[in-house]
Amino acid sequence: MTGSSVSSTPETIVGPLRDEASLESLFRAHFSALSAEAKDHLGPEAASSAPKVIEQAFRQAWEERANLASEADLSSFLHDAVRRASARELSRRAGARHLSHGAKGGSQHAATAEADVDTAWHHLSRQLHPEAGRADAQAYSEQLRHHAAGHVGDLSRPRSWKVPVAIGIFAAALAGGAMWYLTSLGADRAVTRALDSSEARTLVAQPGQTARLTLADSTHVMFGAGSKLTIPKDYNTVLRAVKIEGAARFSVAPGNPLPFEIRAGKAAVIATGTTITARSYPNDPYTIVQVDSGTATVRVEKQDHPLTAGQALLIDKEGKTRTPNADELALGTAWTNRRIAISGQLRDVVAEMNRWIGTEIKVPELKALDTPAKVDAPMDSMRVAIGQVEQSTGLEFAYEGPNQVMVFRTKKPGTEAAKPPAAKPKK
Repeated sequence: MTGSSVSSTPETIVGPLRDEASLESLFRAHFSALSAEAKDHLGPEAASSAPKVIEQAFRQAWEERANLASEADLSSFLHDAVRRASARELSRRAGARHLSHGAKGGSQHAATAEADVDTAWHHLSRQLHPEAGRADAQAYSEQLRHHAAGHVGDLSRPRSWKVPVAIGIFAAALAGGAMWYLTSLGADRAVTRALDSSEARTLVAQPGQTARLTLADSTHVMFGAGSKLTIPKDYNTVLRAVKIEGAARFSVAPGNPLPFEIRAGKAAVIATGTTITARSYPNDPYTIVQVDSGTATVRVEKQDHPLTAGQALLIDKEGKTRTPNADELALGTAWTNRRIAISGQLRDVVAEMNRWIGTEIKVPELKALDTPAKVDAPMDSMRVAIGQVEQSTGLEFAYEGPNQVMVFRTKKPGTEAAKPPAAKPKK
């Protein structure tokens, strides 16, 4: 999973977080009180995550330290950050429970030891200095290369001509078996069966997160918050196909004889050496496919739609296709530039914000859910997104109830609008 890393670039800071020594001192000073506050937000079942919530809050404060001129500013920021991080943690746990509901005992969480202040500071310090982790990884890689070199040395000894011949015959048999498999079942049916198999892997990006990985054929994948990516067991041997339920961008590795296929909603996208962005969440009214570079063919209901770089296609729930308009295309692709772009009913706009920001804003008034709303803002600027909702709907952002739930509601006369959480600085 990806996340922003803390910059180590020297800068002059005059506030309470002027250097790492002051950060550690304030972290230790506030840890106990913030831990109690976080546990209150998290509840008994998630209380063990309080140290992680505090780490996230202080990391955000460190990123915004230039805007925190006093300890009062820092204290206010930390309270808001702890509340937001707690909401994200509860949302993440709810998602994990939902995914594991079929497993025996899946609703129960194993007891987790709660990190003390020393352990929590060690975690935060490692995040401030990711180069230490990279050094460990490099040392491990060097060790692997050493073992590999020894193995290659063994392979360099004279071998019988029978070995490469046998390997060639075996590879030909595998290729022939794969072709027979695809031909006998039909390529489309083979892909469907492989993706629906219980042996296929499913990877999930939680709300507020973006995941990156490299597939076995060197294809690079970035998939967005709340997305599920399914990879069949025989990927890159019998077939190259994946399924996305959500949003993903694929940089397809070229030079492979097997075609690369993406299943998204009712669409099957076939490409080689191409960059493709696709969005198809289960609750979306349509699927969006855009070819960012190269060419691809989108197959819908046995009809092929060739696309070249810069072209996009919309596929609705009935399988009808057309070119998406500007708002539809923005919804499907803006996330690749770390933006939320949506125009529609408030229910959909708030759902999109919760998905990509990773928080939980509610609309308690049912009549307000159908209000037209619009957001086009950086994902890291929650304050900007909230302001755009207020401006486009005439509603106000507020905290309600003893648990300080974030809501959009009808403006109440004589009350001051709540201050939204602070925006993160642009990267």
